[in-house]
Amino acid sequence: MAEKPFGIDVSKYQGQVDWDVVAAHVPKVIFVGIRAAINWGYTDTWFNRNWSEAKRVGILRTAYHVIFPGESANRQMSHFLSVVGDDLGELPLTLDVELDHGYSYNVIRDSVYAC
Repeated sequence: MAEKPFGIDVSKYQGQVDWDVVAAHVPKVIFVGIRAAINWGYTDTWFNRNWSEAKRVGILRTAYHVIFPGESANRQMSHFLSVVGDDLGELPLTLDVELDHGYSYNVIRDSVYAC
C-alpha cells in the first residue's frame, strides 16, 4: 500500500519555524499549509518568511485564508490575493472554514461559494 503524503499547517502560533529541521523530518513533510490572512485586514506576521523558507527547502506550499462568513467575500479574497502576491505556490490556494461566528449553514455555504 502506498504511503500517504504527510503535511503540516503553520501560522504565527509556531513562531520562527526552522525549515531545515522541517525538511529533515521523518516522515518526510511533503506539503505545508501556511496561513496568509484572516478576514479582510489581518496578515499573518510570519507568512512571508514561512512562504519563502518552505520554498527554499523544497516543500510544496498552499497558502490559506481564514474566512469570516459575515464579511464581504470580495474584500476578503482581494486581501488574501494581495498577501500571497505573484507566487501562488505549488498547490491550490485554500480556504480555512472553521469559524462560524453564529451564522447559519446557508450563510457559511454562500460565503464559501462567493470566495
